[in-house]
Amino acid sequence: MGISIVTLAYHEADSLREFLPKVKEQADRLNTDYEIIVVDGPETADDTPAICAALGACYFNQSEPGFGGAYRKAVKEATKDKFLILDGDGVHDPAMIPQFVEEFNHGFDVVIGSRYIVGGSSRVSKSSRAMSRILCACYRIAMGTSVKDLSDNYRLYSTAALKKLTLTCKNFEVMEEIFFKLMLEKGAAFRVKEIPVTIEEREFGQSTRKLTPFIICFGRQLLKTILMRMTYRSARTQKENEEVAESVLKHVGRLLSGGIGLCLDALIFIGFSRYGGGLLGSLAGCFVALLFSTVINHLFEF
Repeated sequence: MGISIVTLAYHEADSLREFLPKVKEQADRLNTDYEIIVVDGPETADDTPAICAALGACYFNQSEPGFGGAYRKAVKEATKDKFLILDGDGVHDPAMIPQFVEEFNHGFDVVIGSRYIVGGSSRVSKSSRAMSRILCACYRIAMGTSVKDLSDNYRLYSTAALKKLTLTCKNFEVMEEIFFKLMLEKGAAFRVKEIPVTIEEREFGQSTRKLTPFIICFGRQLLKTILMRMTYRSARTQKENEEVAESVLKHVGRLLSGGIGLCLDALIFIGFSRYGGGLLGSLAGCFVALLFSTVINHLFEF
């Protein structure tokens, strides 16, 4: 029994000095056994271990790369029956922890802190809000769910349910991966509760999120989600369903990149031909098409 309260913190020592005491204060109010888990990067880069030791938090270094690798490490090390995760950079308010637990105890499979329901809000930049809303809308359609906020990291799960999942995503899209796989496993019995939260700007340091890898990873996972939903069979194991979706994804991805490359080839050839450069256009078109397909296949791992 009890609750594992988790944060993934890379270069977040300044934030953790203020964040962890707030978490501990709220955890003490729960009247249950708890542990606070901090997962750092592969190598210690600041005094996070000392801060954790002073405040009674369990400190771990991730063994796999990326946000997804840190998430898997946290799931592996959690020992309590509930798994609550929130960001340690000041964007999530630990004062909400008791409400998450209260709602979860009503029999939900996951409780999500939502910016996009009545009472929720986000105080980050307009561009970040717009990107987040588009992302959530795309995943909502791909998954076939009515949940409004699918990308916020303030969540409470059953630890046992998380440990049963095979998680493969490397970066922030692991949050959508977890939700979708739980949804597939539970079927019609899957119950979700969104509670309104306010997302603040980070208080210290800078975000480690990079735009280009962010777009690539989420785009690939979005396409995989659509294909997994189409090919999912309850008679298969989780691993088998994953392998089928990956296989289809590679074929579809290569077909799309090849098709777009062919269109680029044709457009360049037509453009050059208008000025009498048919041979040059043919060569240029072939080169651009080949380069495009190679780059896309590499970036998206098709």
